[in-house]
Amino acid sequence: MTFGDSSVLFCLTAVVALSSGCTESTAPDDSSVKAAYVHTRASWAPDRETIAFRRESGGTAGIYLIGSSGTNLRLLRAGEGVGYTWSPDSRWLAFSALGSLYKIRANGDSLTQLTSGTRDIRPAWSPDGTRIAFVRTGIWLLNLESLAVQSLSTTGDFPSWHPNGDEVVVLNVGQQQSNLQFPYSVDAITAATGELRTLHSFLSSDDCGFGSISPKGDIYLFSAMPDKGLSQVWVVYLAKQMSAKLTTDGGDYPTWSPDNITILYTRTAEGDGALWLMYPDGSLKRRLTSP
Repeated sequence: MTFGDSSVLFCLTAVVALSSGCTESTAPDDSSVKAAYVHTRASWAPDRETIAFRRESGGTAGIYLIGSSGTNLRLLRAGEGVGYTWSPDSRWLAFSALGSLYKIRANGDSLTQLTSGTRDIRPAWSPDGTRIAFVRTGIWLLNLESLAVQSLSTTGDFPSWHPNGDEVVVLNVGQQQSNLQFPYSVDAITAATGELRTLHSFLSSDDCGFGSISPKGDIYLFSAMPDKGLSQVWVVYLAKQMSAKLTTDGGDYPTWSPDNITILYTRTAEGDGALWLMYPDGSLKRRLTSP
């Protein structure tokens, strides 16, 4: 199976996906298209009132907040800061800066350093508010009361918490194969024991990442960057073990609304680069921000 510009469905099972390819038509070479990234890495607060994102250009670069209706834009923190995740009460935002994790109040007060690493990235706040999963050459857990860290898995990237609150969902990738495809797996790791179960497996020649499990636990959302052309947003319907490409005009950094109804992403078509919204089936695409 390969992601392609006109491919829609994955093979139905992990066994099939890892042993044979799905048919796809040839897409035009759009390698000359220039991607636009201005508003990126959005994260929706659990109370559904506020969205955090990074502004890369067109003003002061830094962490910005905006209302879910697209109003009340304000700068939270200028400068470094990526990988946003909200506390369950929506009062704090955690992020990575210069290889360490920090948290800051939603009003801009009380900036606090949480880790002293040099490569700590992609934090994900647990539903009960007690831990943050993050990447440090594998998946680690931070205890927010003691600030102690422990290794959960030596592999995996892009952690997100399963709605059961007990598992961290990650994306794993293996070594490139002779057909220039990579084996990917969406895995759930039990935080208490490190036990791993695979939710979905597939092959792709694209660079897949920025994945997250839906608030209901039924859909896995991610982006796929081909060697030529724009990154696009994909979903995997886990119960059916099938997937669909939701964008054709560029999409990256997808994330979920807390109510499972909306996907927020960066539309990367040339000349755009802003935040857009759509439903989980790719319908009703509409703009949230204007660069």
